[in-house]
Amino acid sequence: MSSRAWFVSIMFGAGLFAGCNLSEGNPTSPAVTFPDDAVASRDASASSTKVAMCHRREDGTYHRLDLASPAAPAHRAHGDAAVGEAVPEAALMVFNEACASVPKTFVITKGSWVVDNMWMSRFDISGQDLTATGLWREPYTARVCGGGVCTGQTITVDILYVNTNPYPQFPLASGYATVGSTSYNPYPIEFAGPLHFVTQPFTVPPPESPYPAANVQVPFTLTGELKGYLVYGLRDAVLAFDVPVSGHGTATVRFLSGHFWSVRFDFEE
Repeated sequence: MSSRAWFVSIMFGAGLFAGCNLSEGNPTSPAVTFPDDAVASRDASASSTKVAMCHRREDGTYHRLDLASPAAPAHRAHGDAAVGEAVPEAALMVFNEACASVPKTFVITKGSWVVDNMWMSRFDISGQDLTATGLWREPYTARVCGGGVCTGQTITVDILYVNTNPYPQFPLASGYATVGSTSYNPYPIEFAGPLHFVTQPFTVPPPESPYPAANVQVPFTLTGELKGYLVYGLRDAVLAFDVPVSGHGTATVRFLSGHFWSVRFDFEE
């Protein structure tokens, strides 16, 4: 190859790759499209630190690319997102490890859910992109000593909320919620599950003197789904949202004369 041809070839190659790296100092550089495998190969050589990105194809579908971390900002600039992040234009969905869209799990990190001795539940809970407050008249199932004397027994508090048939005229679990960017307020909605609260096993202590009451604090977990139905002014309930939820924290279980009296689930980050 002549020296002139070699110079032209080098200059053309340098200009081509410079056009792929847009920056604030050169915002008008032309974009160049590479095949997916070429993008992955180029980015992988830049750094040993990898980022799992979901790369958007021309047909709007996504596939996974394990890229060098310095390449991630450029991919985000044209609509890609990392594994575990929200799907663009779909706030209630996230990418799983295979870059498939799956429902986002909302983690409850604040607030409390209180169950009294009549099994009436009042709650005011929240987490990132989710709040819910209201009253749930009774759980679907509840296991706390079967209502009998429990002193000295090792038990687990296990409470399940379902509400299988939301009915506008006779609400079982009503309140208000915000999910993502949508607020269901000022009109009430009807909540449904399944929502499952379970504590770690613990031994019920004898009543404290001089008052025949005892409190036990024990870790708990919440898993399941939170559903919300539009019911205001409607004859039949209409499903508004159905999202996976999880959470954990400390449950304070109160016994009176050895009998279950109440439990308060306080959520933590």
